[in-house]
Amino acid sequence: MKKLLIFILTISTMGSFAQKKDSLISAFGTNLKLYKNINTNTFEVHKNDEKVIFKNLKIAVRLNGFLQVLDEKNNMFYINEEGTKVEEANLEIEVCGTVPNYTYEIIKRGNTYIVTELVGYDGEENIAAKEIGSISAVRIDKINFPNGTKKVMFDANESMFYATEIFLNAVLLSKGKKQGVLYNNTVRYFDAVTHANGVLKVQENTKVGYYNITEVTYKDVAPFANGLAKFTTTNNKTGYIDANGNEYFD
Repeated sequence: MKKLLIFILTISTMGSFAQKKDSLISAFGTNLKLYKNINTNTFEVHKNDEKVIFKNLKIAVRLNGFLQVLDEKNNMFYINEEGTKVEEANLEIEVCGTVPNYTYEIIKRGNTYIVTELVGYDGEENIAAKEIGSISAVRIDKINFPNGTKKVMFDANESMFYATEIFLNAVLLSKGKKQGVLYNNTVRYFDAVTHANGVLKVQENTKVGYYNITEVTYKDVAPFANGLAKFTTTNNKTGYIDANGNEYFD
């Protein structure tokens, strides 16, 4: 009898685990919760812990006051804090008062360009900048930050306005017909580099991609709309990529 009881309890426990298929990601808005369905690898939005108001979502990106999602048909839209589907997200972002300030400069010393970084807070004095990168002047024809100068300044609040990794302090290079990116003291050259909203679009031959986000394999990539960007492959398949380079095909 004891062995039978243990067996029944074991089966019961296994069954209870098997039934648990939803993993809570976060709570937001007015009694809304975002879950991930472990079995289907999709997302669901629940209201009042019971009612499922959106399901089979391929992706759900948390923005301030909104979710940016793709449904099972690859339609992109937003869900506001009341659980209502909307086509546009009017993001109002509250910034912090005391955050680090960053200053990056490109300085020429002899035949070498040095990239320096200074991190501090308002009111601090006598902070020393440190070297974070360098490149020989003979290797390049032109060098500057994405803002077109040899100095860029921003604070930690700046990144709050983007759902992707941004490269405000990436150094853009040119040598002959090649253009390059110096970032984290590593140089990569491409046929073309363009920048918008802190993200770098790069091209190799006729293929394009986003620097440090995707491979350079696409026929075309549209600008990021918050956490998602439309893409077209070389065989004309379309879809969206997220901030980590994951693909969601139409």
